[in-house]
Amino acid sequence: MLYVILWLAPLVSWALIARTWRGRITGLGVLGLLAGGQLVMWQGWVGREYQLTSLAVLTGVIMFVAVIGPVVDIFRASPPPRSAHGRMALGWLLNAGYCVLCGLILLTSATVVGMFGRMSWVPGEDALGPLPAGLSVRETVDLGCTARSSASSCDRNFVIDGANSNPDRTAEDIRRHLETTAGWTFAPATSLARGTRVLWQGACRSQGRMLDRYVACAWVSIKESGMVVVQMSYQDDW
Repeated sequence: MLYVILWLAPLVSWALIARTWRGRITGLGVLGLLAGGQLVMWQGWVGREYQLTSLAVLTGVIMFVAVIGPVVDIFRASPPPRSAHGRMALGWLLNAGYCVLCGLILLTSATVVGMFGRMSWVPGEDALGPLPAGLSVRETVDLGCTARSSASSCDRNFVIDGANSNPDRTAEDIRRHLETTAGWTFAPATSLARGTRVLWQGACRSQGRMLDRYVACAWVSIKESGMVVVQMSYQDDW
């Protein structure tokens, strides 16, 4: 409910503040495009890796437009009739409330994310990026998220096929590819899960943009069945 109010507030406030129909339509068009971008990011339809950062930037731009738009309108349009003063005062009040509330939300969000990190999510099916010739992803398995006392871990398995059908060679190829293209560094693990013949653990690292920082970990394993699996894990640090 709060998001809907914040989403509509700048549109309503500008409709009340604008002095001319031309200015009202222009402002609503600009704010409507920005609000549409907010909706797309809020729903997570694109850019999950930079969702919070994009929402913060779009909100900041809307706040800028909400302040500058009415100021420009004052110099470009003739003074309004006395009958419009009440409507415009209500718009300015709503505008001020929106800017103050959003400013506090942005400040609080930046503080919380900076101190504790954001919530994790399951890596996407394209998290490995394009693979070189001779390697392919046969299937991916969404393992969901597991809550722990100090962090939550969200995981996805990628089953890798190699052109040579040799598990050891396939595992070596995918490790080399991830080390070369994504900067991972793998080392043999001493503790093996049931059903695993060999396991290499990649050093966990922090990645992401601004408000969307998260911890990523990776493992490459050869199962006793000969299946080569890359497990990607995104973790928070709450």
